[in-house]
Amino acid sequence: FDGAKTDDQRIELAYKLCYSRTPSAEETQRLLDFLTSSKSSADVKEKDAELAQWTTVCHALLAGAEFRYLD
Repeated sequence: FDGAKTDDQRIELAYKLCYSRTPSAEETQRLLDFLTSSKSSADVKEKDAELAQWTTVCHALLAGAEFRYLD
């Protein structure tokens, strides 16, 4: 995700890598909402919290039926 500077760009890149397509506006908004709501309030370094958030996003994309099955 080094080349992507914003969360929107990172989401788009993740979708392209996982699903070979760009996300819909609704999919992008859902992930942006998740990233906003999952901001850590604990004593976790900001970089570690961000890594944990994006790890969760990637796990969710890889666990999706769209990733597992071919049309």
